[in-house]
Amino acid sequence: MVLWDVSLDPAMNEAFPFWEYDVNGFFFGMPLSNWVGWAVVTFVILVGYEYIAGGRPMHNEWAPWVYALNCIFPLSICLLRDVYLAALIGGLATLIPFVLLWRANPASLRRAVALLRP
Repeated sequence: MVLWDVSLDPAMNEAFPFWEYDVNGFFFGMPLSNWVGWAVVTFVILVGYEYIAGGRPMHNEWAPWVYALNCIFPLSICLLRDVYLAALIGGLATLIPFVLLWRANPASLRRAVALLRP
C-alpha cells in the first residue's frame, strides 16, 4: 500500500488537485505522516486478514494481477499528466511487490496467465 501510494499521491495532488497537504513534504508534497499512515493502515489490514484466516494460508493466484491493475490507474494518470518522475518511481515501486509475489509462487502466476488466454 505504501509503494502504491508512491504513484497515487502525485497523481492525485499534482496531476489533478483532488487533495492538498498543509505542509510541503519531500516527495511531491507528501508529508511523512502520510507514509506512516499508510504503513499503519496496511499493518492493521494485514493483521485483520491473519485473524480472519485463523492460521490457514490465504494465497490467491489473482493477487499479483489485482495489485498490478490497481497500480496502473495512478501510473497512467501520472504519465498522461506529465508527472514522469512519479510515474518512473511509482512504476519501480509497483514492480517490486509484483516480482516478489511472482517469485514466491511462480506456478500460481502461470495458472493465472493461462486463465487469461482465450
